[in-house]
Amino acid sequence: MSSFRISPLFARLAAPVVLGGLLITACNDDDDRVPPDPAPLPEVVAFTQPNLYPEGVQYDAQNSRFL
Repeated sequence: MSSFRISPLFARLAAPVVLGGLLITACNDDDDRVPPDPAPLPEVVAFTQPNLYPEGVQYDAQNSRFL
């Protein structure tokens, strides 16, 4: 079985090159603008069948409201 060793001088010189390459690829021209505000939520959501609510919606009977 053979072993492979990297010289300390090569490791010291290669590290900045590799890190610099990673930094350059991380800095790209993505569009970093803030997205527009989403559409406002409706004041009323009407359900057509009793006890049939969308996933993640619960009815708070004590306070008569949807959560």
